[in-house]
Amino acid sequence: MAVPESSSVPLTLLLQSCSRRVMEGVLARLAPQFAEINAAHLTLFGALDCGATYASDVAARLGISRQAVARTARELAALGFLRLDEDPMQRNRQHLTLTEAGVQLALAGRAALAEVETELAARIGGPALAALRAGLLADWQPGLPSAEITTPFRQVAKV
Repeated sequence: MAVPESSSVPLTLLLQSCSRRVMEGVLARLAPQFAEINAAHLTLFGALDCGATYASDVAARLGISRQAVARTARELAALGFLRLDEDPMQRNRQHLTLTEAGVQLALAGRAALAEVETELAARIGGPALAALRAGLLADWQPGLPSAEITTPFRQVAKV
């Protein structure tokens, strides 16, 4: 099959495809130890902070409903990766906190992501990957606030 000219494929499709392939690569590496984890679980993990994170903050970061976050958080709690606690000051707010198993998943996920990024660098070249990263992090509209970047597994940055 012929590869289409790069300018003929909409950038949004290229970014979505790349994101999907990265997620699939991470999930494949995690499957032997964490077979029950899916893309929604990893996406939620990518929006967590160190310590407790409000579910409503996760929803805002991901641009999804609080109900979707609550559903995924309940799944992760049932699997033993998250602890869900009510905020004693605001009963309608919920804290999400990693359990020890959640920390282990986050560490494994971070390592898997590093492997996928290393493979991508080998495929397109380190300088090309660095340029891609710099371009995606660039301020696209000066004068407007930059969108918050959520990085997968950021709650365990000290790996």
